[in-house]
Amino acid sequence: MRLSLTLSIVLLWAAGSLGFEAAVEVVLPNGTKTVIAEEEDAIDITDAAARALPEDDTELKSLLNWAISHSDPDELKRQAYSGPSKEAVERREQVQEAIKRMQQEPTEAELMIEAIEILRNDTAGNDVKMGALQALHILLEPIDNANDLHKLGGIEAIVSLLGDNCSEEVRTGAAFALGVAAANNEPFVIELAERGGDGVMLQLIEIAEMEEPAAAAKGLYSISNLMDSEQQREAFYSAGGLQRMQGVLANPSVSNRVHRKVASLFGDLALRGEEFMRHLAKLPEKGKEVVRSLAQHINPRDWDLSEKAMHALQGIASVPGARTTFEGMDVDRKLASFQAEVKGENADNKDSYLTDLESLTGSTKAKVQELMGSSHTSDGEL
Repeated sequence: MRLSLTLSIVLLWAAGSLGFEAAVEVVLPNGTKTVIAEEEDAIDITDAAARALPEDDTELKSLLNWAISHSDPDELKRQAYSGPSKEAVERREQVQEAIKRMQQEPTEAELMIEAIEILRNDTAGNDVKMGALQALHILLEPIDNANDLHKLGGIEAIVSLLGDNCSEEVRTGAAFALGVAAANNEPFVIELAERGGDGVMLQLIEIAEMEEPAAAAKGLYSISNLMDSEQQREAFYSAGGLQRMQGVLANPSVSNRVHRKVASLFGDLALRGEEFMRHLAKLPEKGKEVVRSLAQHINPRDWDLSEKAMHALQGIASVPGARTTFEGMDVDRKLASFQAEVKGENADNKDSYLTDLESLTGSTKAKVQELMGSSHTSDGEL
C-alpha cells in the first residue's frame, strides 16, 4: 500500500508539472481520499496531500514528504515529452512478434481435426495412427475438447479402431482415448452410448483380457470410467463382463497391476448395491468365485492389491442379500490372519499406511462377521 502511495504522488506531481490538472490521490485501507487543485492555483502539493491523510498517521505523512522531496518535476516532464524509451519500443516489438507467432500456431480444435482425419485414413500405418491417438490422449483431457469430439466425428473414428481387425497397439490406444474423454464426463459417456453402438463395451472387455499388462490396464481404465452410466453398466453385465473379469482376477498368470484394477472395478460396482448383487447372483455359485478370488489376493506380498481386494469385499458384504455369496468362504478367518501379519510387520516401523491397512482389515472383518451373524463363518476353504 505504501509503494502505491509513493507512485501515485510522483505520477500526479508529473501531471501538474506538464500543465494538466494536478492532484494528489491517497488510497487508504478504508477508502480513497483525493485533493484536486489547478496548477495555476499555486497550491502547495505537500500540504494538499498531507490533508488527505489521517492526522495521526505520522509514518504515512513522512513517506509522503520523502516521495515529493525526492521527485524531479523537470525530469518527469522531459520523459513525458520525449516519448517511449528504446527499451520500451523493443519490448513492445517483442510482444507483438510473440502474439504473431501464437496466432500462427494451430488451435487445439484444428489439431483434433487433423488427428481424426488420420484415424479415418485406411492407408495410414500403425505408427502414424498411434501418433494421432497419442495426441488425442492429451487433447481430450480438457472436458470441453472431449465434448466436442462427437461434433468432429471423432467418436466414430476412435470406435472403429477397437476391433480385432486393428493391431493390439492401436486397439489399446483407441480404448485409452475413450477412457480419457470419459473421465468424470457424463455428457461424453452419453454421446458414446448413442454413437458408439452396442459393441463398444464388448470390445473394451476383450482389450481388458489381453495378455500384455499395459494393454489390459488401459482397457480396464476405459471400462471403469464408463461405469457411472447405468446404460454402460448394463452393457458391461450383458457382455458377461462380471464373469470375464472374475476370470482375469483368478488367473495367476495375470500381473498384479491388472488384478488391482479388476479389484477396484468390483469395489466400484459393489457400491451400486442391489443392482450389483442382482447380477452377481446370476453367476455360478451365486458369485462365490468373485469373493474367493478377491480373498485370495489378500496377502502381505502386495499391500496395495490387498487393500483394493478388501474394499471390494467390504462393499459386497454391505449389500443386502450377500450372505449366500459369503457362505463357506471363511473370509473372516483369512482377514484375521492377514490382520495379524500387518500388525506384526508394523510393530517396529509404525508406518502410517500399514496402520490404516490394519484398520481397514479390522473393519472389513467386522462387516463380514456382521453379515454372517457370528464371529466365524463355516470351515470352507478359500
